[in-house]
Amino acid sequence: MKGTLSCLASAGLDLGESLAVKFVRDQDVEFVATEYTVDEERATDFFNAFLVVRAVHDKSKENAKDDVASSPGDAIRPEAIRRDAIRRDDVAAVACLLCAPDVVESQVAAFMRRFDPDSTGVVTREAYHRVLQEECHSLRLNFLERVFFTFDEPTSSRTSLRVAVAVMLLITISSVGFVAATEEALQVPSPGGRWPPKEVAALEALEAGCIYLFTAEYLCRGATVHGVRDFLRQSTIEFELLGAPAKVSKARHANRAATPETPTPLPPPPPPFEASMVASKVAPEPAGPSGGLSGGPSGGAGGSSAQLSV
Repeated sequence: MKGTLSCLASAGLDLGESLAVKFVRDQDVEFVATEYTVDEERATDFFNAFLVVRAVHDKSKENAKDDVASSPGDAIRPEAIRRDAIRRDDVAAVACLLCAPDVVESQVAAFMRRFDPDSTGVVTREAYHRVLQEECHSLRLNFLERVFFTFDEPTSSRTSLRVAVAVMLLITISSVGFVAATEEALQVPSPGGRWPPKEVAALEALEAGCIYLFTAEYLCRGATVHGVRDFLRQSTIEFELLGAPAKVSKARHANRAATPETPTPLPPPPPPFEASMVASKVAPEPAGPSGGLSGGPSGGAGGSSAQLSV
């Protein structure tokens, strides 16, 4: 395994803990972007990783057959990466590096179902990238999602940032107007003094305007939230090629191997029951030279037991 990983490193490929292709939504736009884009460079690196791992295994088998020693770099040949198709065995070889043994088969089967729906046993570069593009297209934002993100995520576009700044300014203005309305100089007494004084017309109009704008912003959120897919709230989404369950299972497998299970120790048994201890609590301490627990003709544990029996 170490030789295979060093071959991947020499080829400029870093698998990490799993194969996950990034889909990115542009945020440096005027309005919320509709499309996600595939990280084609990373997707191509992962496709090449399958070919490199397979080349390493094939080279190891040849060397074992011919009884020839080789270095990890010998397996990296340009024609190995220029191949345009990967097989099920190639996927299984990478899955063995990343996944626990108990999930390798399920991960390989899921990968082949995803990129080889016709069950040909081969995944071409064209089919691989076509499936990723189709998955990327499935992330296309609808109108409700774009409106919701405009009001809910300040970083989703430049317009969203302006909306967030405007809302913060409205909150500040509303708070200042609320405090200013408590000043007597900005209050108008009621006719006849029967009612408490009211704020001047300008502050009253300011408060009403803020309420209208806050209500409109809240209604825009409430009217569009039902059409939002939760996982699209992130600007970067990772689609697993060999997925998260493999990492979880691998971690559990490693923990079990590192720390074998040990039986839980039983709690210590309770102390034995002693009648003399109970007698010392129940029986009164006798007076006189012949009584007591400290000595005397009729004292001691025998006397205490007699008193307890009575």
